[in-house]
Amino acid sequence: DRARQLHSAPRDPREESSCLFQAKSAQTFVSNNICFDVPRAGFNLNDGFGGGNNISFNLLFQTCGESGDHGALNTWDRQSFITT
Repeated sequence: DRARQLHSAPRDPREESSCLFQAKSAQTFVSNNICFDVPRAGFNLNDGFGGGNNISFNLLFQTCGESGDHGALNTWDRQSFITT
């Protein structure tokens, strides 16, 4: 699996662009990405809906260029549902 470069997201103040936005997802695999020069967090994980996510071997830098209110990884959560 080769690395993907995700960068230079639009800088529109009405949008909160990130390289990855996750919501209502379960058992997600995100690996081998390079994310930089984005206005908000590199990865925005909206909720832990089903759990079982694997986010590994990613490089995030030069994030939060517009917001500055968190780091490269921004998470907020609710209790996960049981998934099988």
